[in-house]
Amino acid sequence: MGSVALSVLSLAIVSESQAQAQTEANVAPADTIVVTGVRLQNQRAMEQKRNAERIVDVITADDVGSLPDYSVAEALTRIAGVSVEGRNGDSEFIVVRGLRSDFNYLSIDGGIVPSTRNGGRATQTSVIPSYVIKSTDVVKSFSADLDGNAIGGHVNVTTRSAFDQDETYFAARGALGYFENNDGPVDLDQSARADFAYTQQFGSQDQFGLVLSASYLMQDYYTFLPGGNWTENQFQNADGSLVKLVEDAEAGAIRVPAGNQFYQYKNTIERLGGLAKFEWAPRENMYLALTAYHFEEDDSEDRWATSVYHDFKHLDEVNATSGHVTQGKLYQAYFDQGDTNTLNSVSLTGHWAPDNIGEFDLMVVKAHGKRENPFKEYRFYATQNDLAFSYDTTGQYTVVKFDNPDAFTNAGRSFGFNNHRNRLDVNEQDSFQARFDFSRHMDQPGFGFKTGLSYRTDTRTQDQPFEHEYRLKRGAPSFTTEPFLSGYSARSQPDLYSGLAVSYLDPNSFFEYFKNNQDDFEDRKDQSVESLSSQYEIREDISAGYVMGRYETDSLILSAGVRYEETELESAGYRKVDGDYVWVIEAASYGKWLPSAHAIWDLNENFRLRAAYSRSLGRAEYGDLDVLGSQTQDDAQQTISISSGNPRLLPRISDNFDISAEYYFPTIDGMVSVGLFHKDIANEIFSRKTQSEREIGGVTYTVTQTRPANANSAEVKGIELGLFLNSFDFINPVLEDVGMHLNYAHIESQFDIEMNDDSLRTLYGLNRQPRNILNASVFWTPGDFEFKAAYRYTDKNLISTNASSPTYDEFIGERESVDVQARYRLGAQWKVFLDLRNVTNDGTPRDLSYGVTTWSRNYGRSAWLGMTYKY
Repeated sequence: MGSVALSVLSLAIVSESQAQAQTEANVAPADTIVVTGVRLQNQRAMEQKRNAERIVDVITADDVGSLPDYSVAEALTRIAGVSVEGRNGDSEFIVVRGLRSDFNYLSIDGGIVPSTRNGGRATQTSVIPSYVIKSTDVVKSFSADLDGNAIGGHVNVTTRSAFDQDETYFAARGALGYFENNDGPVDLDQSARADFAYTQQFGSQDQFGLVLSASYLMQDYYTFLPGGNWTENQFQNADGSLVKLVEDAEAGAIRVPAGNQFYQYKNTIERLGGLAKFEWAPRENMYLALTAYHFEEDDSEDRWATSVYHDFKHLDEVNATSGHVTQGKLYQAYFDQGDTNTLNSVSLTGHWAPDNIGEFDLMVVKAHGKRENPFKEYRFYATQNDLAFSYDTTGQYTVVKFDNPDAFTNAGRSFGFNNHRNRLDVNEQDSFQARFDFSRHMDQPGFGFKTGLSYRTDTRTQDQPFEHEYRLKRGAPSFTTEPFLSGYSARSQPDLYSGLAVSYLDPNSFFEYFKNNQDDFEDRKDQSVESLSSQYEIREDISAGYVMGRYETDSLILSAGVRYEETELESAGYRKVDGDYVWVIEAASYGKWLPSAHAIWDLNENFRLRAAYSRSLGRAEYGDLDVLGSQTQDDAQQTISISSGNPRLLPRISDNFDISAEYYFPTIDGMVSVGLFHKDIANEIFSRKTQSEREIGGVTYTVTQTRPANANSAEVKGIELGLFLNSFDFINPVLEDVGMHLNYAHIESQFDIEMNDDSLRTLYGLNRQPRNILNASVFWTPGDFEFKAAYRYTDKNLISTNASSPTYDEFIGERESVDVQARYRLGAQWKVFLDLRNVTNDGTPRDLSYGVTTWSRNYGRSAWLGMTYKY
C-alpha cells in the first residue's frame, strides 16, 4: 500500500517539473479563476498547513461554509493518521496516530471541551456538528503554549467570525435521508438534517460582530449483527477432549462453536446544536468575543436478540466443519439502551496588541458535560431435548439446522425467565479554564518570545442512581413468549437458521405485564447501597506556566520552550469494607516539566522541512483513579484482600519525535508531504496484584492488593504520506477539472501486557491502534457540477486483551467504505446535492485473535438528498 502511494507522489513531482519547464518556455497571462467547493477546501487546508509552525493537518469549510460530513468526528477521518471509534456506522471518538481518544486534547476556539466518556477522558466528537466549523487543526507536534495532556494529538475546532468577511454571511443546508436497512418490528421515522450559519457586522464603524449557528440531525435506521454466541469457542483434541484456550489445544484441534446469535438494532440518533458569538473589535489591534454553545445528542438503541447455543456437554458427530448438539438452548431478549450527551460552554476571549509592546491574549472558559446511559432488558431462555441441532462452520458465521424446526418457531413453548434489568449510569464533568499569554515579535524575523500562565480545574462525578435485577419468585407462573411477541418475524440477514424466521419480542407488552404482576418478581439488587458501589468524584486542579523563544531568518525558523504543569488530585467515593460502604478520600499531586523544540527550514520557496521534539502527558483515565472497590479482612485465615482504583497513578509520559518534508508545487495547485514520527511512552497502566505483610494487634496478616499501577513502557512509530492535487491539467488539459486528495499512514507499536503469572506478552499493538490507514478521494468539477468519491480503509485494531490468555483478545477487523457526493449549482446561491454513504455495503467485523469473526455490524447503505443556500 505504501509503495503505491509513493509511486503516485513520484509521478506528481515528475509531471510537475515537466509542467514548470513548459510554463517557463511559454509564459502567457492566465484568466482569474474563482475556486469553490472541494478545491477551495483543499487550498485553504494547504495554506494553513504551510503557515503553521507546528506539524499539523487541517480541514476547512468550503465556499458555502459546509463540510460533506455530519460531525467533527466524521470530518477528522479525512486527516492522515486519524481513525475513529464508531458504532453502527456512526463515527464517535477519534484516534490519532494509533493513540486512542482518551489520549487526545480537544478544544473549541482554544477552550477546553469537557469529557463525557464513561470512566474516560475522551469527548464524543460526534456531538459537535460540522456546520460550526470554520477549520479544524490536528496538531501532532506540541509546543510549550499548548496544554500538556495530549499524546496522540491536540485537536482545535475554530468557529466562524463575523470579521472573516466584510459583508453579511448566511448559509443554510437541508436534506432528507434514506437508509437501506429499514425493515423491522417498528416503523422508522424520516431521517432529516438541517443547518444554518449567519454572521453580521454592525455598529457605526462595523466594530461589532454577531455569529449564529444551529444544526439538527435525526437519523433512524436498522443495523444487523450476525455472529457467534458471544466469544465462546472450545477446541476438541484428537482424543475427543475439549479445552477452552488456544494454547492448550493440540495441533489440528477442531474448533467447536458455542452456537450463533442474531441481533437487530433500531438506531435512532438525534443531534441538536447551537452556537452564538458576540464580537467587538474597536480597532485593528483589539478584539473581544463572548461565545456560548450547546450541543446535545440522543443516541438510542432498541435491540432484539436471538441466540442458539449449547453447553459443550451434549456433542456428537464432530468434525472439522460441523457437529451435532443433542440438547440445545434458545435465548431471546430485548434491550433498550442509549446515550444522552450534552455539552455546554460560555467563554470570553480577548486579544490586545499595543504598538511596540507586544500581544496580550486572555481566555476564560466555563463548561459542563453530561452523559446519561439508561439501560433496560429482559431475557427468556429454553433448554429442551427437542432443540437438538446441527451446526456448520464453513461460512463466516456458524449456521444452525434444527432436527425439529417447529421447536425453534413454537412461540407457545415453555420458557424460563432469566431476568429483567433496569439501570442508569451518569457521568458529569464541570470544567473551568483561565489562561493569560503575552508574546512579542513571535511572527516577525529576528528574535521573539512568548510566555503565559494557565489554570484549569476539572471535576468528574460518576454515579449509578439505580440498578434493578428482577427475577421470578419461587412458585410464580411459568412463561411462554407468545403473549409478548410483536407479530413481526423475518429471516436473519444473513440466514443463520436455515430458512427459519426469527420472531421479535414486543417490549411494551412485557413491561405492562411486569407492572401489573410485581408480586411475582423480586429485586436481587439492594437499592439502599447499590448506587454507593459506583459513586465517585474526582477533582483535578492543574496549574501551568511556560516560556518559549523563537528566531526567524529568511529560510529558518527555530523555536523552543518549556512548560511546567502541577496537578493536585482528590478522589472520593464509597469503598466496601467488611460489608459496609465507607466514604474514602485520597489525595495525590505531581509536577512535570514538558520541554519542546521545533525547527522549520525552507530549502527554497516551495520545499519546507520540519523537525520537532516535545514531551507530553496522558493522564490516567478516571476509572483508574477512583477509590471504589472492596476490602475484606479474614481473621481466621489472617488475610486481607483489597481491590480499588489508584489515585496515586502517575500520568503516562511521552517523548515525541517528528520530522516531515513538504513540497508545494510552484505551477500546480497542490502539494506532497512525508512525515515520520516516534513516541516513547513511559508509565503505562496495568491492573497489578501485589502481596505484602501487615501487623495488626500483634498478628501478621497477608495483604493481597489488586489495583491499577504504572508499569511498562510502550513505543509507537510510523510514517504519514499526503498528496493534494487540485487539477491534473499538468498531464493533459482535458483533465483540468479532475483532482485528488490522498493520505496514508503506517503505524507500528511495541507494547507488552502483564499476564496473571507475571510474565509479559507482546500485543499486536496499542488499544484501538490500526497499522494502516488510507484515505483517498477523487473529484471532478465540470462547470456547475461537482462529483466526489471518497475511499477509506482502516486496518484491524485490538480492542480488548485478556491477562490470562490471548484466546480472548478481540479485534475490530479491517474496514472499508466508499462515499459518493454529487452537487449541482442552481444559479449563484443555490446548490442541490446527493450524498451516497457506504455504497460498497461494508460492515464492521469483530474478530478473535485466532481469525474467527465473532460478529459483524452491518448498517447498510444510505442516501441524502438536499439543498444548500448561501447569501
